[in-house]
Amino acid sequence: MAVIDALYLGLIMGNQGIMEVLLLGKAHALELIDKQSYSIMVLSIVLFTGILAPVVKFSYKPFERYTGSKGMTIQYANPFVELRLLACMHYEEHTPSIINLFEASYPSPKSPICFYVIRFVELAGRSAPILMAHHPSMKDPFIPQDSEPIINALRLFEREKRGHATVYPFTAISPYAAMHNDVCSLAVEKNVSLVIVLFHRHPHIHVTKGEATAIRAVNQNIIKKSPCSVGILVDCGAMNYCVPILSHVCVYRIGVFFLGGPDDREALAYARRMGQHPNVYLTLVQFVDADMETAYSSDMEQDLNIVNEYRDNDVMNERCLYREELVKDSLGVVSVIRRMTICFDLILVGRRHNNDSPLLAGVSDWNEFPELGCLGDMIVSSDSANKVSVLVVQQALSCESKMGDPGFIRERSYVVPSMHYNDGSLKVVTGMPITV
Repeated sequence: MAVIDALYLGLIMGNQGIMEVLLLGKAHALELIDKQSYSIMVLSIVLFTGILAPVVKFSYKPFERYTGSKGMTIQYANPFVELRLLACMHYEEHTPSIINLFEASYPSPKSPICFYVIRFVELAGRSAPILMAHHPSMKDPFIPQDSEPIINALRLFEREKRGHATVYPFTAISPYAAMHNDVCSLAVEKNVSLVIVLFHRHPHIHVTKGEATAIRAVNQNIIKKSPCSVGILVDCGAMNYCVPILSHVCVYRIGVFFLGGPDDREALAYARRMGQHPNVYLTLVQFVDADMETAYSSDMEQDLNIVNEYRDNDVMNERCLYREELVKDSLGVVSVIRRMTICFDLILVGRRHNNDSPLLAGVSDWNEFPELGCLGDMIVSSDSANKVSVLVVQQALSCESKMGDPGFIRERSYVVPSMHYNDGSLKVVTGMPITV
């Protein structure tokens, strides 16, 4: 236990309540203490409790231990070491979407994947929250009946991967307000690189408005407090097949819209792993501001490095494509996205971008779901005719104090400048042709 945790635990344990007041009243009635001592003791209890409660509430941040680090992202993970992902679901209907995303992640002999899956069940009554692990060799009598099909589907997926993928299912029974604690604790314990949550809206699941609001709040808490990267999967129906998509299609098209910044780099790092799947065709679409030259920075250097690494290595694979789009304003970005979304089955985008950029000017004003970011919200907006699935990625936050600081986002997200490559061109299209 950390010293700060021990300190706050001592303060909380030293707190006195109604039982102590009753004992003092009994002692006063038995004339064990006089009236003056009784008054002083009761007043001290009231003052101590009144001061302690707000102090602990506003100063103690238990989720600081969930602070992210470079070791808990896909971008900085060792590509030759087992990758660990954690998926969260609330309903049985989420199972096909999760399994199809697992399949697209491409567990392989060179880079196996360990999948942890949490099925959430709302806590009823006053029972204590429970996090149960389901072992294949043990029959758990407390497992909810509707969780059995989920576990069976996950076990079947694990057997089909023949040791390249390992699945550990869990059931978390807790109130909605505390569900994110199970996710964050398990992510820290298992050293997970990416937490995947399902968007609170799903075309095949009808939930009440109260349930949707509660699930959305859970997702927002995970985004804010997760120790690792987070992906919000918006399945508009393209991934909701009972049979894994990549097992019966020849081509599965994945696109990445890249504006720059840590979240876009994390999305690209995950997409590059997906691009190793023999049935996946991957396209990186990088937006370049045609008018503005941004001052060079270390963050921009990381953008250029990962893009150049993709162009130099992945594009050598005929299934990978790089496309650079020259745009002047947000209208250009919107036009390109609406024109190209029809080309993909799944799109990966970063969640946070520089809202002061001319490429996103005015877009955030129409953002219905801030947890999806500007681009993610744009793609899944109700007025869009296309129903492509979207994975919105947020890289692990570096420290709790920067979680809600807009300056942190502006500091770490930049518009990619106009770049001239070795072939002398400004707009480069390399790899397989794509119809737009």
